Amino acid sequence: NSPGAVIALSDSGATTAAILGGYVHGESQSVIGPETVKMVSQLRADIAFVNADCFDSRAGLSTDYPETIPIKKANSRFTVAVHSASAQQPRWHHGFASPADFDVLVTDSDDIHALPNQDFQVINP
Repeated sequence: NSPGAVIALSDSGATTAAILGGYVHGESQSVIGPETVKMVSQLRADIAFVNADCFDSRAGLSTDYPETIPIKKANSRFTVAVHSASAQQPRWHHGFASPADFDVLVTDSDDIHALPNQDFQVINP
């Protein structure tokens, strides 16, 4: 639901990209609002990539922007959480998913492999 990602995918020529209706959130640069949630829910995506501003091994994923949570929770069959350790803040934000709610975590954190009993795949590029 990022206009920038849609433009990049479209420019690549490798795929056809669709943009969601709604409002562009000024800080997160993502499309939000009831129309966005409705459109995503109708798509029933096989894979959803969800950005997290904060990751905690016990509490899960959170965001700085509570107004983006409904779109982050839209249905998909397989959820990939994306987290940048460089953007991690030491405080808890607005929670939207527990560790059990996603299948893969993509992160640049070196500490993430030390998680005990993780039920998700970790990709550390």
